[in-house]
This record gives sequence, C-alpha cells and structure tokens, in this order.
Amino acid sequence: MQKLLSIGAALMDEPRLLVLDEPTAGVNPVLREVLADRLRALGQAGTSILVVEHDMRFVQSVCELVYVLDRGKTITRCTPAELASDRRVVEAFLGSSRHGD
Repeated sequence: MQKLLSIGAALMDEPRLLVLDEPTAGVNPVLREVLADRLRALGQAGTSILVVEHDMRFVQSVCELVYVLDRGKTITRCTPAELASDRRVVEAFLGSSRHGD
C-alpha cells in the first residue's frame, strides 16, 4: 500500500511523466494487478510512464514499448510481445546457451 500511496502523491501534481523504479518489488500479486490497472489507465489518459523493472510479466502487462539494458547498454527496443523471442534478451536474463559463459 505504501507504493500506491507514493505513486498517488506523485500524481497529485498531474505530471506529464511518471518515473517508477521497481514498482513491483515486494508487492503481493493482488496489489501488482491493481498497480498495473492504474498505470494502464494513466497511460491511456496521456501520462507518459517510464518503468525500470525486472518483472517481465508486469512489463508486458503495462508497457507499449520496452528498452532492455544489459550492463548499461541498450540491447534491444521492442514491443512486449517481442521480448521472449529476442535472443539478446533471453541471453541477458537467462545466460548464454553456450558452455563456458
């Protein structure tokens, strides 16, 4: 609930851009869905939202465009649907399938 409260406080000034760093960290699944619903509604209302997040399910549920960074470098820019099929993303998150890496 504290995360929702802090997001609500940030929204009081009606920002054009909302920046969230790991908004789902430590949040239970029910609250994650509430948060995702609210962020989708904000986006549809015209608020731009930048989310830094490792939870790919959450990213896929709220984002229209995804930039994936690995060691500080952008490795891809894609839609959420393209994440799982992007070899660079799979290697960055799961490691290379080559032995010795």
